[in-house]
Amino acid sequence: MLLLIIGIAYFGYTKGWFSGLVPGQQVPTAPSQPTTPTTGGWEGGTFTVYVKGRNSLDSSSALTAGTNFNTGIYAYRNGHWVFLGSDTGSGVNIEATREDNGYVWVLVEEKSGQYYYVDVPTTLQMNSRVSEYRWTDADGDNQKEFLFKLSLLDVPKPASGYPQVTFYPYFLAESGQGTPANALQWETQPSDIVAGTTANKKNYIGWAAKLTASKRAVGVYKIEVRINSTDTSKFKLDKVNIPGVGYIDGSQFEETILSSETRYVYKIGSDFSDIVYWKIPEGTNNKIDLTVCVETSLSSSDVIQVTLYVYQMLYDRSTTYDSDSVCLKGS
Repeated sequence: MLLLIIGIAYFGYTKGWFSGLVPGQQVPTAPSQPTTPTTGGWEGGTFTVYVKGRNSLDSSSALTAGTNFNTGIYAYRNGHWVFLGSDTGSGVNIEATREDNGYVWVLVEEKSGQYYYVDVPTTLQMNSRVSEYRWTDADGDNQKEFLFKLSLLDVPKPASGYPQVTFYPYFLAESGQGTPANALQWETQPSDIVAGTTANKKNYIGWAAKLTASKRAVGVYKIEVRINSTDTSKFKLDKVNIPGVGYIDGSQFEETILSSETRYVYKIGSDFSDIVYWKIPEGTNNKIDLTVCVETSLSSSDVIQVTLYVYQMLYDRSTTYDSDSVCLKGS
């Protein structure tokens, strides 16, 4: 009998009849269905990519890859940019692999003699297949370019040929069009101002600029105000209107007192990715408000000269500036 009981107990133990009675032990629950490993995901393939440029301020203007701007298709694999091909106006077949996860990157940059800036916000807005962009050097020429992440996911397969996807980069026509002096011009050059001798008098200098024509733009990377005095008890930079940035308080400018003048510098950016673009759409007023407010506490014989500098970055990454001066007088 004892052997029978022991035999039954052992059989029950092996079947797990008493597992709930053993402290600290948990028997894994077997899955109700067998688990089969699946590959899933995106497999890659050959795609025809078209890159067709557009002018953000002129809907009638179509721009051609390779002619009006430079472009290239890249993959980012194992920490490196891999060139896949370049469209020169008629599309290009590229080979995407599984590790691309359904995305390639389209490089877009300026072309010599064509006078266009890349319009990143409009490009992102007008391309539903673009999720983000980068400002980096993908082609190894030691200067950064814009790259847009283009989705190849769910591209319909045609009856013949390869699946096709079109990317539309948008551009702004540079105002200077090859003449740096024309990139920005003065629309309003104020006359000298009698500030008087009232302490802490706010003087508004109504500078305004303009572009050479509508449907154009200019990139601006720095604003500077110079005053030909080092006696800061007599003046204070109060505010400067910088379109696209805001009405900036003078305390946000970097002040430098030199031997014969005081300079105030506001740096907007250093390259195409962070400067501001002043643009004039068709049918809008070609006037760019650059009002500067300087607070003065002058004596009757005092005369201080205030000079505004506007620094521009042209389409080819070269720079230029425009300046104008106004005197503030005690009497």
